Amino acid sequence: MDLELTGRRALVTGFTSGIGEAIATTLAAEGATVVHGRRQEAAGRVVDAIVAADGQALPAIADLRTDDEVERLAEQIHETLGGIDILVNNAGSYANRTWWTATSADWLALYDAVLIRITTAGR
Repeated sequence: MDLELTGRRALVTGFTSGIGEAIATTLAAEGATVVHGRRQEAAGRVVDAIVAADGQALPAIADLRTDDEVERLAEQIHETLGGIDILVNNAGSYANRTWWTATSADWLALYDAVLIRITTAGR
């Protein structure tokens, strides 16, 4: 399949395991350069696998739970790649609560961590 992603730059949050790794691997196989990672060792493993499959990937290590790290990530991506074309908000956290016991504050904190910090980085 050709998704016409050659030359595109993708930030895939949480790309070091599970769904994020599968997304990053697929985007790289389609020609995109993918970045992110929270833990250096895990990010290195994914980057190595993508590069071994003739894809392009770079670790851009950041903990997305803090504004300072998100700002640093945005600056690093801008300096290294000149920006991003594709954003996949895959990283997240999970408060160990049920649907019935989770509060609106719990949902807002998750929304803030996953969407707001990434999409407003660098402004």
